Amino acid sequence: AAHTDNIKRVSYLDEQTILSASSDGTVKLWDLRNTAKAVSSLRLDNPVEDYCLRGSSQLVIAHGNTLSVAEITA
Repeated sequence: AAHTDNIKRVSYLDEQTILSASSDGTVKLWDLRNTAKAVSSLRLDNPVEDYCLRGSSQLVIAHGNTLSVAEITA
């Protein structure tokens, strides 16, 4: 399974790469050519409520009562 709890948001980064965020407290990067396993995963302390992209390589993530900034890396 992609996540162990509800998926809250999905975004295309380009034609073959997406991000997904979940109530399970993870944000995952996926290659659509092979979705068997996430390319990378970030675990946070609280369920992810939302995120926004900052440029092409950063995420601002809202989880619980916290905002975090993370680099997008494959």
